[in-house]
Amino acid sequence: MYIHGKTIVVVITGGIASVKAVRICSALVQRGADVRVVMTEGACRFVTPLALQAIVRTRVISDIFAEDDASVIAHIDIADRADACVIAPATAHALASLALGLGDGMAAAALLAIGTRVPVIAAPAMNRHMWANAVVQQHVATLRARGVVIVPPTSGFLACGDEGTGRMAEPDDIVETVVHTFAHPLRGKRVIVTAGGTFERIDAVRGIANASSGKMGIALARAAQQRGADVTLIYGTVSVPLPERMTCIYTQCAKEMANAVFAHFDQADIVIMAAAVADYTVAQSVDHKMKKTNVPLSLQLVPTIDILAALGARKTHQRLIGCAAETEHVVQYAREKCVRKQCDAIIANDVRICGFGADENEVTIVTRDTEVALPRMPKTELAHRIWDIIAAEEGQ
Repeated sequence: MYIHGKTIVVVITGGIASVKAVRICSALVQRGADVRVVMTEGACRFVTPLALQAIVRTRVISDIFAEDDASVIAHIDIADRADACVIAPATAHALASLALGLGDGMAAAALLAIGTRVPVIAAPAMNRHMWANAVVQQHVATLRARGVVIVPPTSGFLACGDEGTGRMAEPDDIVETVVHTFAHPLRGKRVIVTAGGTFERIDAVRGIANASSGKMGIALARAAQQRGADVTLIYGTVSVPLPERMTCIYTQCAKEMANAVFAHFDQADIVIMAAAVADYTVAQSVDHKMKKTNVPLSLQLVPTIDILAALGARKTHQRLIGCAAETEHVVQYAREKCVRKQCDAIIANDVRICGFGADENEVTIVTRDTEVALPRMPKTELAHRIWDIIAAEEGQ
């Protein structure tokens, strides 16, 4: 029922696993989805467009120059209709094309137009040595960082006669991943996520900062958007691209971030404070550059505003979730923080295990009475796992 009436674009690229895409399309149609198929020239050599067209009952497009309907541009039209996109199989060439933003052909152009404004699920399939290639893995990491959900290949007998990891995931697992993206009660919810680090200015060129990359916060924001939430991202210093088609508000220091969060808090349903906000700022900054001298310099530091505690005291209907980067007693400190700052939950991690800037993380979601440990995984996947838990609570 979750995908009934949803427009699912299935992009089929040229590999032997493209024959399994017939089963994916059939399963999606049986669940009530409006399936639109885009095929590469290579895919058409393995399975005919006519076979797919008979299943999905809509025109299959593969030639970027075959514009049969003069009222629309085919690859833009199909992108505008999409509620989700599946790439199965995703060959090494398809992954590279998507990661690099190439538009060489109908499938690539459609994917470029779709972007990541809707859930994009890619199911790679290739020889085990190709899958293990560092360049392929770099493209996969890039796509994950942008919010593409990767359904990893499995290990087994490969078409080339080899055996190992590279076999496309089973069609039923891919379909369930698609359904999963719509199966949570976040649609229509108003969500605030903070991300990145703050910068407390000392003078015109110097300041107090931290090593936060913003990867986890941005992954959480993008995952919420893909699940249908209306997301406002309030961010500081980040090292990854911002999500597309989302309200993004830049703030430099703790005070600016506090003001931005407070301005949107009353209308929010769920707030995740994932930003690494500085605990101290200088008592008096200056507008000019201070010149270096041989005399020791002392700075008077004063506490910044505790945004999380202020929100905890102010909340009414909102679910408030904080984050805690610890180096010891992770669960104990997170639980104390949860109680002290009146949060509904704390997402806690040990920075000695997965430090700032890493592409992976492992966390424990702590409430006053419970704790759920999530193992190490890419932050983009972890974000969805975290929302699974939050959304399940939201739906109760």
